[in-house]
Amino acid sequence: MNNRIRTHLDEVQLIGKLADLKEDHYRNSLILTALIDVLIDKGVITTQELQNRMDKLDNSFSPYPAPPIS
Repeated sequence: MNNRIRTHLDEVQLIGKLADLKEDHYRNSLILTALIDVLIDKGVITTQELQNRMDKLDNSFSPYPAPPIS
């Protein structure tokens, strides 16, 4: 019985950690999007340059190149 209670507590802790990760992911996505918008608005980078860099990085990190976005 003690093992079962521990399992339930572990599940609750895991759910809490997943919720924290989801919040962190949201915040990181928000700041990244804001930063990209500012860089594009100020003319530091174009959307095409950004896409080219994303494709280059994606291909270097993945053994399977991503299909081009139309």
